[in-house]
Amino acid sequence: MNITLSPNANNTQPEQSADQTRFNKLWQEVKKKQARNEKLKKDMDALLATYSQKVMPVELGIEEPLILLARRLVEFASRKSLADWQRGELQDWIAETLHEVSQYNAAEAEAISHDYNQVIADYYDISVEELTGPPDIDDEIEATMREAFESMSGDDERPLDQDQDDRFGFDDEDDLFDHEYTKSKASVDRKEQPINEKWIRNLFRRTARALHPDKEQDPEQQHHKQKLMTQLLDARDQQDIMTMMMLYNEHADEGELSLESEEIESLCDLLRKQKDILDMDRMELINESPMHYGVHDKLYAISQKARDRKLKEHLDGVHASIKQKYKLVEYLRNLTNLKVVLEGRYEDRSP
Repeated sequence: MNITLSPNANNTQPEQSADQTRFNKLWQEVKKKQARNEKLKKDMDALLATYSQKVMPVELGIEEPLILLARRLVEFASRKSLADWQRGELQDWIAETLHEVSQYNAAEAEAISHDYNQVIADYYDISVEELTGPPDIDDEIEATMREAFESMSGDDERPLDQDQDDRFGFDDEDDLFDHEYTKSKASVDRKEQPINEKWIRNLFRRTARALHPDKEQDPEQQHHKQKLMTQLLDARDQQDIMTMMMLYNEHADEGELSLESEEIESLCDLLRKQKDILDMDRMELINESPMHYGVHDKLYAISQKARDRKLKEHLDGVHASIKQKYKLVEYLRNLTNLKVVLEGRYEDRSP
């Protein structure tokens, strides 16, 4: 980066060198994080394609044994010889399995859930409507609870049964996270930095000369330069110095741009904030969607060799899981074997 400390600055030479060294170090850190994010974006796009083409078809193979397992477990739900803890463990297991089934076949999960509700209703000698309907709450108890809640919440008169997170303007924890993320990103705004306006104009002019599309004969290159020029013009209008510096560094091949010591320090502050922005941008890439997060968690690694290894391990694990579930369905052919598995699940959850 050919932005240097002005030789006319009043600082002593060692301090000038320290300012320049600090700027150069921060600049390299920003460039490294920028390259890291660009690589992550390409890697994630490639991994998402790999997941759709190679992993998803294999993972879909787990649907059948999951459905068989859910139906087998429902068959045991009415057995009267189950102890209370065994019945509770079985109910949890059925709920977990139905949730897994719903990720592959929502209609089948709903059908099995309907059958399960009927089995439980028959066991307790009640109707399905009584089993699945809302509980009856005595009006006097409900009024007392409402009054107690309103006394604790001061002037807030919103209904007791309304989502409490919504009282604070958020639908759920994800909305709260998104709000805090946006708030954090706003706190490291790249604009309105105290840099000499003449220096900024010089930066813009040098970069614009390098990006002028009329200098290109190739239509494709002209189009590319036009896009870059538009980006530069937007950065100038928004006083986005960081973007202007990035474009200058990448495309301008001219002499040094000198700054006073105080302005170098302002640029250093800008670079520190840019590092934070790039770190948050990285998290945005990973958490763009549940699939992005899952693919990153299961398959991502820095090197291609490591990614290939994780892909193989994941596929092997999926194949093994499918076989294991088929074997489990076969094993659960009687109540005795079910109780063995229930005991194992119970012990695994116990502290």
